[in-house]
Amino acid sequence: MASFDKHTYLKNQPPFQVNGYGSFITCMGSEVSQEGYPMIISNNPEVVTTDSLADNGFFLNRNTIKGRIRYYSWHSNGLHEAINHTITVHNPHAYKSICVSGCLSISHQYDGGICNGSDFYAWRDYFTGMATPFQFIVPAGGYQPLFNTEGINYSKAFGAIIEITISYSSNILDEAVGIIWDVAYQNHSDQGVTFATPVGNMARGKCDSCIIDMRAKIDVVDSTKVHCLLFGAPNDLGQIYNSFNDGDLITFIDEAPSSPVDLRAKGKDGKCKNAGNFGALMLVGIALTNRTGTEGSFRISLGSHAGWSFPLVKSSSGSIVGYNESWIDSFHHVDVIDIGKIANDKTEFIDFFTVVPAMASAVYAVGIRRVE
Repeated sequence: MASFDKHTYLKNQPPFQVNGYGSFITCMGSEVSQEGYPMIISNNPEVVTTDSLADNGFFLNRNTIKGRIRYYSWHSNGLHEAINHTITVHNPHAYKSICVSGCLSISHQYDGGICNGSDFYAWRDYFTGMATPFQFIVPAGGYQPLFNTEGINYSKAFGAIIEITISYSSNILDEAVGIIWDVAYQNHSDQGVTFATPVGNMARGKCDSCIIDMRAKIDVVDSTKVHCLLFGAPNDLGQIYNSFNDGDLITFIDEAPSSPVDLRAKGKDGKCKNAGNFGALMLVGIALTNRTGTEGSFRISLGSHAGWSFPLVKSSSGSIVGYNESWIDSFHHVDVIDIGKIANDKTEFIDFFTVVPAMASAVYAVGIRRVE
């Protein structure tokens, strides 16, 4: 598809209401695929309790990784006491050192912002190249923390978005194996011996892909309605909540034994799905044709049809972003891209990345509408 950079990215536009099924049209996607390198998700248990702390023998996540991955972690403190959070890399090799490199955005460092609690700001830094780079050597049998966040108070969220490559040398193509530990603790970070039990339908485990490529051909036929691509939630009970027939929902496998009652979201195939697509990048490609009868101006919007949204997009070929830095109500959208004018019966190609930040709710929607 054509480069998206010729379009205008919008910031902090006022929200507008998409109230009920009469004011938007659900469009179906034409193609969806899951691509990229593996991703590890640590989002369950979402709320950390005493049964999640390393002091009491638990860790939030532990995964064996090789080469390049994305690591996505998001939790909140359910204790009425402060806790700490660390993600550590262990070198399991008996004789060889490993090189750990990449970049990270720590969610907790943005507490106090307008979007407090979400990882919206961490994703924005990730998109704009402002994530913190790192590179270090872990000797054979050694441990090295990627970061350590202290003093996380009750109800506060914490986590990180990490791009990480493990190699035997500074040559990232020389892939090596490492073990990554995700731990919440009060006094002792090294006493976790078993996985915390998952609670609810959020994800914990390893996915084969970290990028979801979603394509659609959309004819805008009604200038009074928003034409929507829906994603991040499964179709259910005859309702179309997903324009890609659930094909965007990534399967994950937890390295821990399943709990007796595993409530995590299941797909039609019975496998655990990353409900909400948290941690994944969505590459959205749209062939937009103006069928309204006259030349007009068009915009792309984002919103949730299930709860809060934190609209954020990035160009597919650069680091230009569009966003709204606030909590956006359900069934409200925010314009993030100005496409410009399209002549009648002409087609414009648009492609961009987006994410579903923490505390946002799927069904998420990409909206296309004529504005004049």
